[in-house]
Amino acid sequence: MSALAAEAREPSRARAGPEARAGPSGGPSLAPEVNPLWSRLATATPDALQLQAPVPTAPTAGKTLNIQFHAFIPGSLGRKFDSFPHAKDLKNQAAFDADVSAVKSPDSWKPEPTKTEADVVAPGSARKVWFYSTDERGFGGGSHRVGFTGSVAGASIGALSGGGTIFTHKCDASHRVQTTDTGYFTSANETGSVDGPHAKTAPVTNVKEDRSDSTDSSTVETKGAAAYAFMPTFSPDIDYKVKFKFDKKASGGVDVSTWLEHNLFPYYEIIINGTTIWTYTATDKNPTLTNLNSSTKYFVGPWPF
Repeated sequence: MSALAAEAREPSRARAGPEARAGPSGGPSLAPEVNPLWSRLATATPDALQLQAPVPTAPTAGKTLNIQFHAFIPGSLGRKFDSFPHAKDLKNQAAFDADVSAVKSPDSWKPEPTKTEADVVAPGSARKVWFYSTDERGFGGGSHRVGFTGSVAGASIGALSGGGTIFTHKCDASHRVQTTDTGYFTSANETGSVDGPHAKTAPVTNVKEDRSDSTDSSTVETKGAAAYAFMPTFSPDIDYKVKFKFDKKASGGVDVSTWLEHNLFPYYEIIINGTTIWTYTATDKNPTLTNLNSSTKYFVGPWPF
């Protein structure tokens, strides 16, 4: 038996080296990781790092595996735009307030990384501050900052390398908005307005896919990266690399094992055939230069299909 096959048969055994490993029924087993925030991650509870949904029990032998991977910012991290302390001393205050309250789509916002929520608490402190939208959802699929989708036919496992590209990478639109006014130092008796919301979609960069086969088994590894669409030069990328191994079983089903490497923000998920089978919950609530320049690794699975 190969080392890889043995490893796939022992999902609860911690992998040697700087990785966290989880099986279908448990949270990650952590080993030291060489990055600045690993000590904090290593002391966090498993639920703070990764939530593992029950694996599907219905066999999907001979069927197509429809796979999604998403990096997204959950709506729970944001707030309604009119809940922030915008200017209250404008000469067109009533009209301005109506315009602020009309910002409903998207309806979950955070201050851009040059500011934090702590910077927009005092009255009027949200003046001329740019806000970005979350993906307005939880785990289970939907809008995302970056990710990929693809399908693998069970009958093609063992012969994927001769086919075309399997995964398609894409970003959904980013949104930003701010309140501004005609004043420079103060908003007192000035005319206020809402600038936005504006929408812009970032390209996915550094995309690569490698496929290899052996008897009744295929491996597909893919990677990509994307920056904040409104600050592509100055914002760090969200980076990820994911490898899937598909093993045909004698029963006619397929085991799916996954190796992942991704940044420490935002949240991440894998969905196969509509079932969310793996999730990652970031410990930070905002993107930073640290968490977008640090990564963690996992082996998860195998999942039976």
